[in-house]
Amino acid sequence: MSVALLICDDSNMARKQLLKALPPDWELDISQACNGLEGLQAIRAGKGDLVLLDLTMPELDGYQVLQAVRDEGLQARIIVVSGDVQEQAVQRVRALGALEFLQKPVDALDLRKAMRDPYLQLRSGGAAAKPAPAASLAPISIPVPAPEPVTPAAATVGKSVANAAADLASIEIPFRD
Repeated sequence: MSVALLICDDSNMARKQLLKALPPDWELDISQACNGLEGLQAIRAGKGDLVLLDLTMPELDGYQVLQAVRDEGLQARIIVVSGDVQEQAVQRVRALGALEFLQKPVDALDLRKAMRDPYLQLRSGGAAAKPAPAASLAPISIPVPAPEPVTPAAATVGKSVANAAADLASIEIPFRD
């Protein structure tokens, strides 16, 4: 059983780096979104059982996406991948239900470790984890437009991870040791 993975980041380079860092032996049906609104629409359309989510994006930021997923009861397992490494950001995304917080540029081994348990649970048909309560956060209201058709940028790539990685093999992305 393939797992629907959504990579949601406004940076094309960051999306390519994440694609390259994915475990090549995992069965993933990969979709991409270049802003928070496209990402939320893809999650609503069932294209994000597992989501790699940036925080700083146009339309809706990562915090707003997390809040909308929580408010709508959407069953997405979200791992935040961001350059914003302030402790307040880490605490806030965890309170909103994120499973992990990874710093950009992401290390392939760290990404695999963060994705392993949710991937295995989804492969076995397990139920989504419930988000943590956000007792320390004041409720906020986020205007979210009604779902629209998913744009081509958020459409499913439809390639296996191995094929996507082969397409990106010519791109040099520095990884930290």
